Amino acid sequence: MDFGTIDQLKRELDTLRPLPAAALRNLEEVYRIEWTYIQCH
Repeated sequence: MDFGTIDQLKRELDTLRPLPAAALRNLEEVYRIEWTYIQCH
């Protein structure tokens, strides 16, 4: 993924802010699981 794609995705995310509380909880859980998996393997 190049920086142009990352910048575009960031702009799209910014249009959705502030994110609903449920979406934030979901993201926190997904990243907690992913980072736990990455650190353990």
